[in-house]
Amino acid sequence: MNLEQQHEASDPKFSAWVEASAGAGKTKILTDRVLRLLLAGVPPERILCLTFTKAAAAEMAMRITSRLSAWSLASDATLCDDLLRLSGKRAKQNVLERARGLFALVVDSAEKLQVVTIHGFCQSLLRRFPLEAKLSPQFDVIDDTIAKEYLKTARDLIIRKAISEQNGPFSHAFIELAETINEAELSNLLEEIIGEQYRFREIFEGPANEKTLGNIIRTQLNINSLEIELKIKDEISSCDSKILAELEKAVAILMSGNQSDRALSNAIKNWLQNEKPDRASFENYKLGFLTQKGSIRTRLASVKIFNEHPSLEQTLTSEASRLTAVDDKLKCFDLVSRNEKLAFLSQSVMQLYTENKKNNAVIDYNDLVTLANRLIENDEISPWILYKLDGGIDHLLLDEAQDTNSDQWKIVETLVKEFFTEQNGIGNLGPRTLFVVGDPKQSIFSFQGADPKLFKMKQQTLKESFELAKQPWKEVKLDISYRSSEAVLKAVDTVFEPESSEFSCIKHHPFRSGQAGLVEIWPPEEPEDRKPRDFWSVPRKQMHFDEPSTRLASKIASKISSWIKSGEILESRGRAIEPCDIIILLRQRSHFMEELVNALKQKLVPVAGVDRMILTDQLAVMDLMAFGKFLLLPEDDLNLANLLKSPFLEINEDELLELCWDRGASTLWEILNNKSALNSKFSETLDWLKDWLERAHRLSTFELYSDLLSMGGRRKLLERIGAEAGDPIDQFLAQILEYDRTNVPTLQGFVDWLSNGNHEIKRDMEADGSNKVRIMTVHGAKGLQAPIVFMPDTISKPNQSPKIVWSERGSNQQFPLWSPNRQGNPQMIERLREVELEIREKEYLRLLYVAMTRAEDRLYIGGWGTLPKDEDSTWYGKLKNRLKPIARDINGVLQISSDQVSVPDKKDIRPIRKKDTLQLPEWVWKAPKELTFETDRLIPSAPNQISNNLSLFAPEKTDKFLRGRIIHSLLHILPNIPAEKRWNLAKKYLLDEYPKLDKEQKDECITTALKVINSPCLREIFSENAFVEAPLNGTVKENGIDREVMARVDRLVVLDKEVIIADFKTDKRPPKKFDDIEETYKNQMNIYYKLIKKIYPKHIIRPMLIWTEGPKRIEFPEKYLSQS
Repeated sequence: MNLEQQHEASDPKFSAWVEASAGAGKTKILTDRVLRLLLAGVPPERILCLTFTKAAAAEMAMRITSRLSAWSLASDATLCDDLLRLSGKRAKQNVLERARGLFALVVDSAEKLQVVTIHGFCQSLLRRFPLEAKLSPQFDVIDDTIAKEYLKTARDLIIRKAISEQNGPFSHAFIELAETINEAELSNLLEEIIGEQYRFREIFEGPANEKTLGNIIRTQLNINSLEIELKIKDEISSCDSKILAELEKAVAILMSGNQSDRALSNAIKNWLQNEKPDRASFENYKLGFLTQKGSIRTRLASVKIFNEHPSLEQTLTSEASRLTAVDDKLKCFDLVSRNEKLAFLSQSVMQLYTENKKNNAVIDYNDLVTLANRLIENDEISPWILYKLDGGIDHLLLDEAQDTNSDQWKIVETLVKEFFTEQNGIGNLGPRTLFVVGDPKQSIFSFQGADPKLFKMKQQTLKESFELAKQPWKEVKLDISYRSSEAVLKAVDTVFEPESSEFSCIKHHPFRSGQAGLVEIWPPEEPEDRKPRDFWSVPRKQMHFDEPSTRLASKIASKISSWIKSGEILESRGRAIEPCDIIILLRQRSHFMEELVNALKQKLVPVAGVDRMILTDQLAVMDLMAFGKFLLLPEDDLNLANLLKSPFLEINEDELLELCWDRGASTLWEILNNKSALNSKFSETLDWLKDWLERAHRLSTFELYSDLLSMGGRRKLLERIGAEAGDPIDQFLAQILEYDRTNVPTLQGFVDWLSNGNHEIKRDMEADGSNKVRIMTVHGAKGLQAPIVFMPDTISKPNQSPKIVWSERGSNQQFPLWSPNRQGNPQMIERLREVELEIREKEYLRLLYVAMTRAEDRLYIGGWGTLPKDEDSTWYGKLKNRLKPIARDINGVLQISSDQVSVPDKKDIRPIRKKDTLQLPEWVWKAPKELTFETDRLIPSAPNQISNNLSLFAPEKTDKFLRGRIIHSLLHILPNIPAEKRWNLAKKYLLDEYPKLDKEQKDECITTALKVINSPCLREIFSENAFVEAPLNGTVKENGIDREVMARVDRLVVLDKEVIIADFKTDKRPPKKFDDIEETYKNQMNIYYKLIKKIYPKHIIRPMLIWTEGPKRIEFPEKYLSQS
């Protein structure tokens, strides 16, 4: 991409459609266009940038902000040069001044520059107009995990309904479907269909009705009559007299042939003699002419018979064709009934799912786009909605347009339509523009509705719309790659050059010519021959097979480990290879991911783990779940054994055996109680478990687990499992909060919810920026790049047998059709299946393109398993066969390389890592000092500042302030409680919060608090106008220096003309008069007085101290306050 193309694509005067290959700088062009719009005077809030992912939105916003920040501080010469590179024009003085002010404008603007995902934009639109969208103003958006729970609930309700009804539509549907699939398969089918509801949402919106759905299905299968079964039965036996005569002749002729001919003769004879042919007799008869798959047999009779009777072949072929047509209609009829039932169940589940969401005021991600579309397409309110939006959007930018589905395009087209109105915006500057950038070669999200054909179609329709409105429009194609080395791009071009459609004119121009590059294709790791095991031999030891996937994982780990240990140089960066330079890309998640992680850890290579994880499969989460299950049912022996073995308690094998051995009918919990008196470790374990059982009664689920982890639990898990356990622990806590947000918060409910759900957590591999190898799928790596990329998963192929095919039904709507097995597929289903397979095959290729173009410098290709005969149907076969002519073969490894002949273009400023291992500094081996938290803040209620510097984690030796805290808490809680209920409520509170406090202490605290509350002289401080535990922050002068103050006033009463400051003291001996008060207390109230006086300068301020013994009130005299 030369500078002229950059400037042309980013010119804000034109609407532009940019098709950019991988590495061509799509994000840079988007950023440049936004910057040029801002320089042209467009207010930030009038620009809307729609991206595909939150990460892309964050990166783009960061780039814009960083550039504007640099402009605000740059010299005139530097700024002029940067603006020249941006637009190709020398900037005038007024442009320089505007460029310097843009950072403050964008950062401080009340209406921010909008860089959001399409879903984010739709959410903000619905938040702005909830009532018009028929939503609760407090609606919430649920994630995929919660959405699956809602879907499961709806499915279970339908199942229960089917079980409860004796002879209803739901029970009939389940009975018919149960003949071909089991419950798990049905659940998967329903989930697959409803997961693609954007295809058929309009069809399923009406009430669930089998008859209506049956009519739609019959239309899709070209069966137009409800009496079709009778007509098909007529066709089974209907033959005109001429055909019957020919068949009767055939019977006699075939009897003179070989055994196969005579068998066919008997089949025809039996058929002709059958006066009432039915489906079973037809199935037997057709096998004489058709194969099991339904195609006409290649040889209907022997060659000898056909030579002797030439007309016989025409007779048999005609009958075979007739049978094929009838068989196809019968298959269609079979599918009608099954699909009718499946569609009825799918529609019913979907409607319950929708109703459940509505009742809970939640929507899912699919609803965001659907509801936003309905909002802006509603004829009654859309003009007003669009008018409001019209005042806010003058320039629309769309990123990754190839992955935008039809519903999302509707949003874009509706917004763009307003660009052509007579008003043409409210106060806009210049033409209103659309900027679209994408690459159909990288369209890999068909499961979300993306289609590269849609990209081309929208390009044409939008071009026609802009030209019709006589608004400027440009189309730019960018094919210079700033990302990959010449060797990588040569491989990419060679592999995809023979492909048709979107790859027909592929040619990348390398910007990084002269930089070192390497592509290697390793021989595949094939399965080894295994010696057959003697089934009569005794299996005395575990057998370990050398799996090809394990060998490949070990090979990759060894390669990376050798680079790091030897300090191999990454030439384009002029430094040693680091783990963070490497991404390992897989086509799909499988066991190989875990094998890779294990292999890398064995070689001591830092690895970030996998990009997605099933939360309940993580060891740390298993231990946390065992803890929760124990609190719910201590008598569960297996779970308790798991908890005892966990890092929390660390009971070893011998100790566990001692507990479990010869225990008879006793539970493990009972044995632990019995043996605790004889074993100190068992005693400590029992005390720990009982303590948590007691806590579980009074703490919420989140508080319970937070306390467990903060009181040494996290440290123990990390020490046993490793640092990688930190992420699952954090996600576990996040799931508790998510559950509590959408359900009644209980420990039992959460444990059940997490145990029975498939909680897959997506991890942001770029978030922490750590120096580790990343392992992720190609889909997850979209938008990322790395100096070194491994592609080991190249022999596996996508699923070739789609269960669901989709029939077009107009208005961008499709209808799901399901066939349980291929033998039962009519021709129409087979045609749709072939279309689906073709779509998958094309996306399989596009996925390969995305994978290869993630590599900057080096690309390593491997595979495991056996290549199929059609090698080119796999990535590996295609890569090997197409690159072999241009590659060097070095001991079976194919290599394409380019040398480093230029100065490193990505040289890091950090020094090259030395090969020698650095010695750890001495301080590593020394025990850390006790943690302190020093502060310059004044805390008036503290007797001295030293007490504020104690470690938060230091164990308390004594608790001399316990009585004071309890009384303060009671004085906080009880005043608002009816007098007759105060004593009982106080007892319950102390029992829950301070269970180890004896009865006398509790009663004394309650009596003291109630005496204070009921005291007539203190009635005014317990009025409804009082602020309780009022936070008070500010600054006061101390020795001429401003000191920040953080305080909390026990009672603050603000009246019309005065403010009362009351602070409770629980000392056993209150002073007799004001002069006897400790100076510390006086200083405290003096600080309160000064701060409150700043807030209420015209009020009379009345500070007072109240001793709970008595009680006794001492008010500060005015004379003292005026001198302070």
